Amino acid sequence: MTDRIVINNEILNELIKLSITEYGNEAAVSSPSHLRWKYLDNPSGPTYADILYQDSQIVGRVVYEPRKFVSKDGSLRAVNPIDVLIDSAYRSPANFPQLMQGIRHHDKSQLVYFSPNNTSAPLYEKLLKFRPVGTFTLSGIPLRLDRVLTNRVPKWICSVMGVLGIPWRGLVRGVVKLLRLGVKVSLVSNQPSDTDVDSLNSHFLESPVWVGDRSSAFHQWRFYDGPRFIYRVRYAFSNNELVGYLVARIADFEGMRAAVILDCVVRPGSSNRVSRALLADAVNWALLERADLVATLSYGSSAIATALRRFPLFRIPKKMSPQKMAVLAEWLNEKRDNEDPDISLTLADLDVF
Repeated sequence: MTDRIVINNEILNELIKLSITEYGNEAAVSSPSHLRWKYLDNPSGPTYADILYQDSQIVGRVVYEPRKFVSKDGSLRAVNPIDVLIDSAYRSPANFPQLMQGIRHHDKSQLVYFSPNNTSAPLYEKLLKFRPVGTFTLSGIPLRLDRVLTNRVPKWICSVMGVLGIPWRGLVRGVVKLLRLGVKVSLVSNQPSDTDVDSLNSHFLESPVWVGDRSSAFHQWRFYDGPRFIYRVRYAFSNNELVGYLVARIADFEGMRAAVILDCVVRPGSSNRVSRALLADAVNWALLERADLVATLSYGSSAIATALRRFPLFRIPKKMSPQKMAVLAEWLNEKRDNEDPDISLTLADLDVF
């Protein structure tokens, strides 16, 4: 039996128990404070879940996280299915489709979007008949060549790359220094006012494609209020006006120390010079943090997504990516001539921290 429930403190405690059974106490998805922030404090609206029961016991769940999207055509409400889990003792060919039977049924939403990993993607594509609308672009720059190439090339090549990595990092330092010269943009770490962030977000109300809301309420919740992960946010000002910001943090990525960029929001029209200044600043910070690489994901054609594909970052060949990174998205509750949703995404729009 399945039931749809708006998540509150009572059901939250039951979901935590299910997570601990699968992932242990230390995982983020088992943390009461993290889930309370993620599920209960989301400014986009109430988070709800479809719950799978065996008798009166919760044995599975899929959580639907709300997200507001905006474009020149107005605004819409979307849902992102996250934290899908069925207790290992109850996994079966029947229980997964039973749990997911409501994935296309959301009374107040017009869009569902997500990016499954390689393990679960076949279930969504073959069993639930979701069709990929595209794939994420992986962009980045290697800093410690031997670490990045470990398990990808013979050991002797890694040894050579370890030696070459020193002059390579020196070259990268020089390039990012040049990129920061002559750019009339001031980069600061102090959080700007809500008015400044909302003013920047207003430029995306005329976006030709659908982009996730970047209002001050979302910005505060996503990057400052969470109890578990700390982000480095750098703001770009030009003539005392906020024209962009970049969000990043150090995280483990396939066993490497990575500087992961979650978002690079820049005002359309100034995105080239501002994004390059912000990206150069992020690469310089990654060098100081002794990161092995800088990496980010983006999808779509918005100014937010394309800002993450500029030099000094490079597009990484798909064969080097550990995941397929397909984007699955469908319109809900209304037919739009069978067109694919024209959306644009970064890691900030996903359940990635």
